Amino acid sequence: EEVGKASNILGAGREKKEDDIDMSVGVWVEKRLGDRVEKGDVLFKIYANDFSKIAEAKKILGAAVKINDSYKKTTELIYAIID
Repeated sequence: EEVGKASNILGAGREKKEDDIDMSVGVWVEKRLGDRVEKGDVLFKIYANDFSKIAEAKKILGAAVKINDSYKKTTELIYAIID
C-alpha cells in the first residue's frame, strides 16, 4: 500500500478520474518481504520526472520498511505449475 502511495505522489496514479498518469515514473521494489537485507542493499528504485516529489516518496517508503535481526523466508509465490 505504501509503495502505491509513493508511486502516486510521483505521478504514477490518479487522485481524480481526469488526472493523467505518467507512465515514466514509479517505484521498483528490489526486495520482497522476508528477503535477507545487508547493509548497503538497494530496497527501492525511484523513477521520477519531478525531483521535488522524491523526498516525500522516500519518506513514505522509509516508514514502510521494518528490518530486524531475525531472518525468515516467506512462502513462495508459485507453489506448483499444473500442465
